[in-house]
Amino acid sequence: MTSVSDQLRNQEEEIMRIRNKRNRKFNTEGVRKFLNIAFLIVAAIGCVLYFCMPENHIPGMVVIAAGMILKVIEIFMRIMM
Repeated sequence: MTSVSDQLRNQEEEIMRIRNKRNRKFNTEGVRKFLNIAFLIVAAIGCVLYFCMPENHIPGMVVIAAGMILKVIEIFMRIMM
């Protein structure tokens, strides 16, 4: 037979487990870091395309715009979450 103190300890452990489970949140820091790194890489590639193709800047601007979309997503994650 278990003692009252063992039962109380088991109940406390169960309560702490439930509280910890409720307090867990999605960690956006890793996703934001990935998006920032991806933005920097895409922006650098866009700049290279823009300046290496002086007769046609459109491909470079398209790649830079795609990088800006990544940055906007990261900013929304920072504000909303």
